[in-house]
Amino acid sequence: MVPNGKQAKEKNISYLEFIQSESKEKLIDQLAEKEVRNVLYKSVDDLIKYCENRLGLIWTDDSKRELPRVSGIRNCLMHNNGKADAKLASISNYSIGDAITFKPGEVHGFGLMVRSLASELIRQFKEQPKITNG
Repeated sequence: MVPNGKQAKEKNISYLEFIQSESKEKLIDQLAEKEVRNVLYKSVDDLIKYCENRLGLIWTDDSKRELPRVSGIRNCLMHNNGKADAKLASISNYSIGDAITFKPGEVHGFGLMVRSLASELIRQFKEQPKITNG
């Protein structure tokens, strides 16, 4: 996908990166790496918007609802001693401070959902027109 004018202006390299780069291809690689790092630190909602607006990938309503919830569960398990925080409470049936519990089948369902979503996004991406050098 070729960036539009606004998107192209948002991609910057420093003068130092420019003069130290070995080639145009290396500069492009640096810009791509910056973009990936930027995307990886977005919220799930912002990641979904990025994929739709920048990459033209369509997410199902179920994915838009479930992925933030699953991500919130993961974050609370990892960073909040397994207790629901305000953000998770706002997008799920948990209340603030509730212990997060689920059955093995639910964990399996999370994995199936993510695999299915990944397969669909990859399929959509592969069907997009390819960028060529002229």
